[in-house]
Amino acid sequence: MNDWGIGLDDITVIADAGYSDGQTGGTVDLDLVNLAFLQDAMITHDIPRLNPVVDTICEGAEEELLNVGQRAFVKAINESSERVLILHPESGSLCWTDLNNSWIEGEIEKLPQLSDLKPEDFYLPICGYNQITSPVDPGCLEDETLSRFSSPLPYRIQSALVSEGKITTLLLEPFIQGEEVNKSIDSRIGEQELYPEIDSEMIPGGKFWVDINGMEKTCLMDRNDPGRVVCSDLSLDAADPIEVNICWQGWHSTQSCPPGFVMGPESEGCLPIELAESCVVNCPAGYQFDTQLETCLLSQDSIDLESIPELCPPGFSANQEAGCCVGTEYILESNCPPGYFYSPEQSVCQPLSANGECPEAYDSEAPAEVCFPKIFPISPWCNLIQIEFPIIEATVKESLRCLKNPENNTEIVSSLRPFTTVEVIGLGEDGETLVVNNPVYQIPCWAPLDGFYLDSLDLTILPVIIPE
Repeated sequence: MNDWGIGLDDITVIADAGYSDGQTGGTVDLDLVNLAFLQDAMITHDIPRLNPVVDTICEGAEEELLNVGQRAFVKAINESSERVLILHPESGSLCWTDLNNSWIEGEIEKLPQLSDLKPEDFYLPICGYNQITSPVDPGCLEDETLSRFSSPLPYRIQSALVSEGKITTLLLEPFIQGEEVNKSIDSRIGEQELYPEIDSEMIPGGKFWVDINGMEKTCLMDRNDPGRVVCSDLSLDAADPIEVNICWQGWHSTQSCPPGFVMGPESEGCLPIELAESCVVNCPAGYQFDTQLETCLLSQDSIDLESIPELCPPGFSANQEAGCCVGTEYILESNCPPGYFYSPEQSVCQPLSANGECPEAYDSEAPAEVCFPKIFPISPWCNLIQIEFPIIEATVKESLRCLKNPENNTEIVSSLRPFTTVEVIGLGEDGETLVVNNPVYQIPCWAPLDGFYLDSLDLTILPVIIPE
């Protein structure tokens, strides 16, 4: 025997059962099988051995370490001839390992070829929670309508809510008007009683992010108005220009537009769904149009769902119409069972490593403890919006002294003549003075509020100016 041993676990039986009475399909039930082997065939020097040159991982029911110098019998090779199935010398279990880190003693050409695919490699894709809507007939959208949109994500600033001279909230909405918004229109308004009801949950199908004046801000979707985005907890000077860059990134090509939009006929951008009112909206098989969210949501009809364990990960059912696996609920676009993470490239749940950590290029989202990719396979669509608020003016009632500092009544910049129109910069900190741009010296100065005509002036949107 020397050091080769005997591989009695490597038995292949090839037989032609033929046909038997009462049996179909060429199969025969054998209660007893007698196998005879010649002695010379049992002992062979042809069984190849694997010799690892570095410590390497062997993947089986569990990951095992194959150390340098641990020779192992090779049982089979995979279809790509890159991995071999070995009998681990310590545990006695079968596992797959790469040939890159080892050399083979013996011939592997006669080894049987086996598939090294795991059960999850055969799973159906995980169903996306939503899919983008599209017109059945793109021709129903007029070319003139489409030509108005120069951005693939047509958003505009609907209003800027102001409190105590600071913009606290920005409302962004899909641009659906027939003409470009006149930039001289003042979108600043005072604090509203009816505050938008923002959705704190993850937007189905992707995520928004918004940069305001170069700083990333938290912005969420308005629950009662699909497509509208609310940026709150801001503190922006109500008089300064604002630059907003709003971006949407879907998790998949079928989610490249947010809820409230349809895909353009040329697939070059998103269009507000209001434009498709005269069109028949199309949803993919297994999805149904949700009028509240204005997007295609996954059908939860139990008729379409069937539990087929070999087709879906644990805890999933197969949606026959959509041809994908459905979880009971969705967390960050996938509800992978414990021990799995979501791979958007394959749309499947993949098993985590033995220590349960997220793989490289993935982040963990607490408290859900779900791994999701740092970089999504779909490029984001963005729209840069620049707003310059119009100049606010007021008319002087009577001759006024305009002070350089409201706390010093003797330091006068100049007087303001009656019926002179001046540019308003903001309100004084005391709430009783108006800060204007002195028409003679072009510097800020403070004058009493009651010295101006205020009928057309909205004091609630003015910033509070503190003297330097």
